[in-house]
Amino acid sequence: MKAAILKDKQCFEIIDIPIPEIGDEEVLFRVSICGLCASESFYWKNGSGALESFLGHEPIGIVEAVGKRVTALREGDRVTGTVTGCFAEYAKAHFMDLVKVPDSLCDTEAMGEPLSCLISGALNTPVDLGDTVAVIGVGYFGLGFLQLMAIKGAAHLIAIDIREEALKTAKLFGASEIYHPDEVPRNYLNVLEDFSRSLDIGVDVSVEATGTQEGLNLSVDMARQHGILTIPGYHQGGDRSINMQLLNLKAVQMINAHEAIEHERIMPMKRGFKLLESKKLDMKSLVTHEYGLAEINHAFNDMEIKPSGYIKGYIKMM
Repeated sequence: MKAAILKDKQCFEIIDIPIPEIGDEEVLFRVSICGLCASESFYWKNGSGALESFLGHEPIGIVEAVGKRVTALREGDRVTGTVTGCFAEYAKAHFMDLVKVPDSLCDTEAMGEPLSCLISGALNTPVDLGDTVAVIGVGYFGLGFLQLMAIKGAAHLIAIDIREEALKTAKLFGASEIYHPDEVPRNYLNVLEDFSRSLDIGVDVSVEATGTQEGLNLSVDMARQHGILTIPGYHQGGDRSINMQLLNLKAVQMINAHEAIEHERIMPMKRGFKLLESKKLDMKSLVTHEYGLAEINHAFNDMEIKPSGYIKGYIKMM
């Protein structure tokens, strides 16, 4: 089978490797598509730290074979789940790491891993009815989170990004106000230099969805006295610093809302499917660019530079 292997910085190669063999509790599936995730862009830019790496963890595929102890899935089922190494024609997984995709959902909206990260992050983020919520970073993840905050009862949504195009898209997905980070109004910033104990300075819930130090800094500044700072996105590439003095003074509740335990992601994935099927959540419109496996380096470069219209891309295998 064909598979993409990361050989060096910014260098995937397409190679031929055997189709995986499965054990008694495993499932072999033919990969239909696999989403491109910014967390893997880091490895593409910087190298994986290993000599060779198989990436790709947002697959949709069709079951080709099941182990003799597998009864929950069968040949022909369309599945997604928490699986790695899916920039390939075939992949395998333990049956408990896979979920059957509802027939009513198309492949691009039903990629399970990013959906589960969004849902688990939202479940772990306290939002009261009528809250003002700021989402810092409105790419694919931030736009999904913006919608979920509205579902949970936020009355006022503020979107912040460095890209004008992303801000315009956020407006279409329910943002009440949009700002470049340098243009956030003073009443939304409760900073150390002008510290206020007023509940009216800052926002009720500040969401960090950029994965950057700059985004983290702004999310701390925007949380109000006794507010919520939630970090559902993934930070990588070294240490992050945080202004603990300001967080202490504001008595902010800080939540690491990123779920890293794979088996804990299955329940949020299923909840996400229900929201998609009920049309309360739109992820389909956020998937904008399709690439073939041979175009994978170009795809990763686009994920980095974000050409016009880009929100999220995927590799189409079949």
